[in-house]
Amino acid sequence: MLNLLCVTREGCTCLLEQILLPGAVVITSCPVHRHADRVIHGTLDRHLHVLDAHTGELCSSFAGNGVLDLGLGIQNRRAGHYSVTSPVAILKDRIVVGSSVGDNGATNLEQGVVRALDPITGKLLWQWDPIPRDNEDPAAKTWLKDSAHVTGAANAWAPISVDPQLNLVFVPTSSPSSDFYGGERPGENHYSDSIVALDATTGEVRWFQQLVHHDTPGEPSLTTIRRGR
Repeated sequence: MLNLLCVTREGCTCLLEQILLPGAVVITSCPVHRHADRVIHGTLDRHLHVLDAHTGELCSSFAGNGVLDLGLGIQNRRAGHYSVTSPVAILKDRIVVGSSVGDNGATNLEQGVVRALDPITGKLLWQWDPIPRDNEDPAAKTWLKDSAHVTGAANAWAPISVDPQLNLVFVPTSSPSSDFYGGERPGENHYSDSIVALDATTGEVRWFQQLVHHDTPGEPSLTTIRRGR
């Protein structure tokens, strides 16, 4: 059994019910945005399925037929090694989805991109790669021997958290490939094995904190800490 969240386009959430549908999130209609209630479900074969919550039918407005192949545009994709293992995150007018990569087989594996999508049409709003491919990115200097251009993964397979008030997406990145051996990617490999706060509107990095140099699975927990009495 899995808790199913009822989520509005404004990002408000409440517990709806428990169902036998792993990794599902429901988006409900609201007065501002008139659209049918829908269920968004990621699968192990790298697809997002969007269903009408009342009828169970695929929503044809999403990606043309209610199904989006998240493997499109991903380099070095291998059959059965790129999937969705956590529910999508909801923030305002977008959904944010990570991916799971079989990251222990080689160095140049699938990209671990995080993507923001329009929940109605499936249109790509932005995408962010935890490995800085652009040499102008400040983190690029922490990937020595041009390893950022030949390394995959560092993906966010665990649940992603969001803060509507701060307009931030908190991404728990994992180890780059290969996760058992880092000799092919010398340096601190910034953005990997980190909590990364992204601007929810643009996908740009606001801040990050690298926790370890190998694997840091787990969902970021958001809480308020009050100091003093």
